[in-house]
Amino acid sequence: MGNSDEKRKHLCSSTAQKAKLLEKLDCSVSVKHITGEYGVRMTTMCDLKKQKNKLLKFYAEIDEEKLMKKQFFKSGTSGILIGLAVSMIMSLIWAPSYMPLNPHSAIGQWMTSHQVHGSMVLAYCLITWFAIGILFEVASYIFRKAEWSLLRATLTHYALTCLGFIPLATLSGWFPLRLTFYLELVIEFSLIYLLVWVFSYWKMKKDIEQLNQELKHL
Repeated sequence: MGNSDEKRKHLCSSTAQKAKLLEKLDCSVSVKHITGEYGVRMTTMCDLKKQKNKLLKFYAEIDEEKLMKKQFFKSGTSGILIGLAVSMIMSLIWAPSYMPLNPHSAIGQWMTSHQVHGSMVLAYCLITWFAIGILFEVASYIFRKAEWSLLRATLTHYALTCLGFIPLATLSGWFPLRLTFYLELVIEFSLIYLLVWVFSYWKMKKDIEQLNQELKHL
């Protein structure tokens, strides 16, 4: 009897098992049938039923978190692939052999003067490229998921992409370490971003107006 109770306790302590039992409840399967099929106590099922909405929300958040981590890793990997592609193309054009980091950049000159090994240079570049991929995914995630106004979401997205990408790109050897260059870059980036935002706002407004018109005719 003691072993049976331990097995039941372990069975119901499993998150996946609890989710499965809740799915059964959602499908209108009787509590008596579930207790017989899965070997759980009636009191356990009653507790699950009382906390059903809370538990389902909790499991949904866990699934979303797992999906988000997977997407971040995928975006970081995409950043590495793009970085590799760019460095290979630039090496074919400007260098006699493959160079993952621009030797004329500030960070490239520092690594050359300190005679950093090529494998360490590549490892450094992979990390910065991965970080760039993560940065854009975080900015995109905030813009999609945050329950903010369009203006607030846009400003946050702008700050992350502009103020986050510039230092990472400099560390990757893509941008020169010059203040005038950064000022020109921020101005150009801001103007382009403003144009894109105005177009997106106009399109969203038109879609809402069209939706309202369709709802009026229902």
